[in-house]
Amino acid sequence: MEWSTLLSSFILLAMAEVGDKTQLALVTLSVRGSRRSVFLGALLAFILLDLIGVSIGGALGNVLPLTLVAFFSSSIFIIYGLYGLIVGRRSEVKSEGKCPPSLLYTFLTVTLMEMGDKTQLMTIALSARYSELPMVFLGVATAFIVVTGISVLAGKTISKLIPRNYVDLFTSVLFILFGLFIIAQEVL
Repeated sequence: MEWSTLLSSFILLAMAEVGDKTQLALVTLSVRGSRRSVFLGALLAFILLDLIGVSIGGALGNVLPLTLVAFFSSSIFIIYGLYGLIVGRRSEVKSEGKCPPSLLYTFLTVTLMEMGDKTQLMTIALSARYSELPMVFLGVATAFIVVTGISVLAGKTISKLIPRNYVDLFTSVLFILFGLFIIAQEVL
């Protein structure tokens, strides 16, 4: 059992999700509705998407040569890091409607927002890179649980505690460093 795989997956996904549009949507939904429904709906969506991402990444990792997987993985992290540095701000989600969000509404919202999102692509890349798929799944699922829990419990206070531009900058630099680390592992 490789604990570094779990830790890497957890840190990267947690940092990617902090300040992301889905987190902002969860904060908004939790202000408008039942925290339990929002948390459980998001949790179910993330578990479904994580299982899909780990399965696709695991299949790619078994078919493609390790060097190609390493290049693909490192490229994704570096591209997202550079994108974050260049763009700087992500779109914000505004709440609409007067009905409080239900578990199903939250599940569908999170599923649609995260399908093909950078965190799902990162899950695929991590799963293609590391052979310990259960550890990747546990790492990314735990990251989503923690970040979702913080989003739901903290509500509006998250944006008051940590300036968004600092979170975005730190996350972007972390992605670039992790991508360079993967390249260095292959070269050395």
